[in-house]
Amino acid sequence: MTGKDSSHHVLVPEVVLLAPLPGHLKKRFSNALVMMNEQLEKNWTWEQIARHCAISPAHFHRQFKSLFNETPGHYLSRLRLQKATDHLLNNQRLSVTEIAQYCGFSSSQAMGKALKRQLGVTARAIQNMAINGTPRETGELLMKLAQPSECPDGSAVEELLAETIPAELIWLPKRTARTVRVKSADWDDLYDQFGDDIGNLMVLTPIAQLNHSWQLIEATVCDWSGDVSQHDLVLPEGHYLCCEVLIATPAAYLAALEGLFQIADQRGLDVVADGLLVEQILGGSEKEGGIFAFQIPVLE
Repeated sequence: MTGKDSSHHVLVPEVVLLAPLPGHLKKRFSNALVMMNEQLEKNWTWEQIARHCAISPAHFHRQFKSLFNETPGHYLSRLRLQKATDHLLNNQRLSVTEIAQYCGFSSSQAMGKALKRQLGVTARAIQNMAINGTPRETGELLMKLAQPSECPDGSAVEELLAETIPAELIWLPKRTARTVRVKSADWDDLYDQFGDDIGNLMVLTPIAQLNHSWQLIEATVCDWSGDVSQHDLVLPEGHYLCCEVLIATPAAYLAALEGLFQIADQRGLDVVADGLLVEQILGGSEKEGGIFAFQIPVLE
């Protein structure tokens, strides 16, 4: 979690909040966060993680609360719920019991109680949201588990970072691509299917459908590389409001999209109602997150 590249906007709270620390301490805290994020099923306590990273538990607790506006224990609990909610929304292959075990809960009942207490919903309701919920409804749910800030209005850090996305208004020429048949337009599923070739893909979503439920949104996956004679899809030339953002969670992903549309509104740009939201992955890593490019067509 270093986030040193400045060519994109960082929308990973951990990267931004660790930035003020001196190098040696930043590395230790980064290692602790990696352990917290990648080894939930081991159910380690934050004290064990602090000692493993050569930080005294007392100093770790004090510094962590100062940096993240929550205790390390609360962070771990929130992270478990965040991961569980992500799997419930996007991974129909796992049972509720398997998700609970993977996220470090003692049982599916324990996970269910935590979801009800924190979010006011059941695991089944979250799974149903992946079909019948809208992107906005899903985003509102995920923001309840986002990184807390000191902002009086209760805004999450992801939302605050999204407000400062350095979006650019760019004229883009006509582009073509070849439609690709896939089972899902979800980026995790696309990575499983295409691996490193995922950088050749674009996901195109009708802007007019963004207020629909997920099951009614007809996103198209296409490949812009290869033989142009095989391309069957055309993206029209025009002005696009564009940004490149480093993202590590679904909450940050939806916050970035919401932020980009808000920026268009603030600048007085009319979004092309029958246009397409364009998404690409430019790079990234499993630990850091993905660098996403978002483009929305606008009328200047």
